[in-house]
Amino acid sequence: MGCSVGRDNPTNDFPSGMLMVPQDLPRGWTREDVYFEDVPNAQSVTVAHVGSSDPKESHILVSHQLSLYQTETDAKNAYSDWESEWFTTDKLIPPNGWLFQPQDTQDQSRFGCLNQTINEKPFLVCRYLQRHKSIISLVLANLDGETLTLEQFANTLMLIDTRMNQ
Repeated sequence: MGCSVGRDNPTNDFPSGMLMVPQDLPRGWTREDVYFEDVPNAQSVTVAHVGSSDPKESHILVSHQLSLYQTETDAKNAYSDWESEWFTTDKLIPPNGWLFQPQDTQDQSRFGCLNQTINEKPFLVCRYLQRHKSIISLVLANLDGETLTLEQFANTLMLIDTRMNQ
C-alpha cells in the first residue's frame, strides 16, 4: 500500500519521500499499512512494515512515524515531549557497539533498546527518535537477529537520515 499523501489530502506538502520504504529494509519486508496520526501542531504519517507474511509472526515489524512541524522551533519544543513519551525507562539504552549518529550534528536524537521475549523468542525492542530541523522521526523496531539485525537496522536509519539531509 502506498502513502496516500497527495492532492486530495490536506498534507500535500508533507515530505512523504522521507518515510521508510520496504527497500530500506532487508529482502522480504513489506509495507503493511499507512496511518495518518493526530499530533498537536504537526502533520504526521506512520508507515508499518512486516518481516513475515505469517500471521503468527506479526510482531516482526518496524514502524516509522514522520511528523512535520510548521517551524523548527515548534519541533525543538515538541522533541522533549516525544522523548518522555517513548523513552519511559532508563533501561532503554543503546546496545554495545552501536555507532550510528545523525549526519547533521545539530539534530537531536536518542536510541535505546530492551531485551524482551515475544512468543518465546528473544527480541531486541528498539526505539530511535530524531529531530531534523522541523521534522521529528520515530522508528520502532522489533529485532530478532535474523529477519532484521542491529547492523541492518542501523543501515535503515542511515538511509532515512540521508533522505532527511537532502
